[in-house]
Amino acid sequence: MLAGVIGIDPGPYTLAQLVEMAEARQRAFWAPFSEFMANFANSKRDPAKRRKPFRANDFSPFAERPKRRRKKQGVPAGIEVLKCLVDNPSLAGNK
Repeated sequence: MLAGVIGIDPGPYTLAQLVEMAEARQRAFWAPFSEFMANFANSKRDPAKRRKPFRANDFSPFAERPKRRRKKQGVPAGIEVLKCLVDNPSLAGNK
């Protein structure tokens, strides 16, 4: 199947080489299409609603997305709470 995407005889190539070539071919296919979609979206964009223009990476499935930071879900508590839990293990759910 990968050789069909690339359009070559898979015989002399390893699976890793075929995967890399297929991904390169798909990236090459998506590059101008993503650029077109970004230009089209920017032509229809309302600057009052979205100040930042679209980029090709916004439409490319191969673009690396920035990782979102998760908020810490801890509750701020003093050392007194820890002392209370150590002194009374039944409060912590330990028996």
